[in-house]
Amino acid sequence: MIKKQAIWIAMFILSTTTSAIAEPMCAPFKVVGGAGNSVSKQVSQPNMTQLVRSNWDTDFAVPTRESFKRFVVTLKSESSAKAPFQVQINLKYSDRTVDNAFDSKVELDPGKSKVITVMPRINNQPYQVNVNVGGTDAIGYGYNLSVSGCE
Repeated sequence: MIKKQAIWIAMFILSTTTSAIAEPMCAPFKVVGGAGNSVSKQVSQPNMTQLVRSNWDTDFAVPTRESFKRFVVTLKSESSAKAPFQVQINLKYSDRTVDNAFDSKVELDPGKSKVITVMPRINNQPYQVNVNVGGTDAIGYGYNLSVSGCE
């Protein structure tokens, strides 16, 4: 009986330890030039001149002294109809290079979210994650956006 209890306790400890290890730690990033870790926007008209800027770009600051294996972008529709967003995710590096990590149309039903995972370069962390949400078909549609880094 004691052996069975010892085996059961060992299996319980192993299963709880394994599940804790399986879930990576993620940290939300701050919006550059904004407050907090997320932003809500409504897609504006595209740039027509250099004097009028669209609101399609949002930058998130990657914390220094941290190393992330992946970045998780969460886009949630805040519109009452199916939203046809064009989404680009760019990773900006300190050597002034940029990796276009994602570029695709994302259609979201009202209140639904899309989670997009992108990977940085091996042994090189970006200083910012830029997310461009727009498209002429999405003008007037609202959304909420956040970015996290995961170990």
